[in-house]
Amino acid sequence: MPGSSGDAPGWIALRNARGQVSGVVSLDMIQTISAAEWSQTSVTMPLTAAFEFDNAPPDWTGWIADRAWKWRAFLGLVPTDDEFR
Repeated sequence: MPGSSGDAPGWIALRNARGQVSGVVSLDMIQTISAAEWSQTSVTMPLTAAFEFDNAPPDWTGWIADRAWKWRAFLGLVPTDDEFR
């Protein structure tokens, strides 16, 4: 149906200043994304996602951690937006 592209599933990923993934949440529908609320220690998207800031390790360990997030998301091993409703 026209206009229903926001009903598609997807992911929200939080990246640090180095571009490394710090967290991922799986969404049933992308259209549920709401405005982010930032604090000193976290970012929250009401009813959608919540991330705590971390100090991702530099160099090769950060690269491995980044790839691990991608595999976890692909395998469905990340939190879902249902956990935030």
